[in-house]
Amino acid sequence: MSPMRNDFFDQPIEQFEIVLIDKATIAQIEREITACQRCDRKAEIPLDWILDKITGHRGSTTDYVLETPAYCERCGREVTVKTSVQWSEMERHF
Repeated sequence: MSPMRNDFFDQPIEQFEIVLIDKATIAQIEREITACQRCDRKAEIPLDWILDKITGHRGSTTDYVLETPAYCERCGREVTVKTSVQWSEMERHF
């Protein structure tokens, strides 16, 4: 068995897709965020996983850019694509 190469997880930039999430989609997502990791320790789904489900893209090859910041409906703090959240639509998508 050969050792794993250091660049095993480094994919060429050409294989990545950057997806812009527009204001309307952000507003829709915000309505479904019931809490974030800052106000609820049980928040465990990264926002980018939710974006993968909504957009149909693969997380391993997709980076998301939010047109405007997203905010937690419960505490009002900013939510990034890496913030874990509780999401009311979880059963429908996961």
